[in-house]
Amino acid sequence: MVGTDTLRRRLMEVLESSMASSLHGITNAVQLELEEATYQFKVQYNDRRITAESYVAETMDTLKARFQAAKAEFRKPIIREKLKMMLDDKVMDVLEQLYWLDKRAKELGDLAVDSRVKGPKDVDSYWKHKLDAASSLLTKSGVGRDSTLLVADGLRAMIDSIASGEPFNHHPRAAERLISFSHDILRDRVGVAADQVENCIKPYKYEVEVEGREWEVGRERAVGLFEKEVAMCEAKLTDIRKKVGGSRRLGSLVGYVRTLDDKEKERREKKLKAATNVESDEETDKSEDVMSESYRYPAAQILDAKHAVLYTDRVSVLKLRIAALKSKRCKAGPENDIFCPEAFLNVVADKLAYTSTMFLNIELLDQFFYEFPREIDSRLLYDLDRKEIVEFARENPIVRRHLELQDRKDKLEEVMKQLNSLSTLRADPQPKTRRNRGLFGSVF
Repeated sequence: MVGTDTLRRRLMEVLESSMASSLHGITNAVQLELEEATYQFKVQYNDRRITAESYVAETMDTLKARFQAAKAEFRKPIIREKLKMMLDDKVMDVLEQLYWLDKRAKELGDLAVDSRVKGPKDVDSYWKHKLDAASSLLTKSGVGRDSTLLVADGLRAMIDSIASGEPFNHHPRAAERLISFSHDILRDRVGVAADQVENCIKPYKYEVEVEGREWEVGRERAVGLFEKEVAMCEAKLTDIRKKVGGSRRLGSLVGYVRTLDDKEKERREKKLKAATNVESDEETDKSEDVMSESYRYPAAQILDAKHAVLYTDRVSVLKLRIAALKSKRCKAGPENDIFCPEAFLNVVADKLAYTSTMFLNIELLDQFFYEFPREIDSRLLYDLDRKEIVEFARENPIVRRHLELQDRKDKLEEVMKQLNSLSTLRADPQPKTRRNRGLFGSVF
């Protein structure tokens, strides 16, 4: 009889033989898959391994590097130039409001070239009050608030640009948090910075001392500013001229518009004089009907002509003021500020821009650049657990494919390793089995 141990051994041999034949096919299939994964990993990623943690760390480093690079856009000279451009617009508004729309504007230009006028003391006090009002209007126009908001908007735009670029375009939640805490920092600092700027420019609201060098720089800048404005107005006139069909057509339209304006003035005067006279009102209404029927041009072209009139008048005033700024009296120095309000206001604007920049750099920019990188670590990096880190990395499709191929290759290597170990275990007892058969073969 055959013993139980012998049957067990023979059964194990049969099972091992059957499994070995299947194991060979599995091993070959796994080997092919592993070779393909290894090849793809080599070709696509040059055997470069990554982890979710390394990707997150690299992303944070990239964010900080871009932030540091963007800081160059907020250096003092650049901020000062941006503030000066903003204040130039304010200067133009003040000049238009107080000087260019004044019917006596030409009189100021004549005074500047009149040799009989020895100095500001010989000028009507009207122009002195005008200059004081212009300076006050400029310095009290909300420079602190506007300059702070201008810089804060620039910082917001910078952060929005970083958050919308690679790789944060793949991480909308992280980008949203990035924008959110940057806005929180600015919200806390904007009010303080605006108040500080207003306090630091307060002396200029009462008195502005101008040196000769500052005056010359302001005068030249005013001339350049006006020449650019003239070029812009003339470009607009050229566009309108082409739009309506030529210079002759535009001339007819402008003449017609001026005629309408004159008639409108006459109508208003008559209406004021005859406010209590019903018959006169009826005549005025008839004249309105006649005037409304007398339109010979399309309404759109009449509107263009009105714009052309405004541009033409603006060019005339600007050229008069450029001539005044280039006169000997304006070149003489700051003691002639009454004759050259444009140069004086330009100097004031330059002082405001310089002082505002210094305090904005301390109260807003330095604070923001100090707090923002630390907020990146505390609110983006340190709050993530292992699961969130993996989810963050897999939000990027490029990184997700890299991790998936890397993970597949690692698992195939582990499976292949286990299969090889099984093959080794199966092969080890073979010599012993053959030796046993040689010794006790007579049993069978």
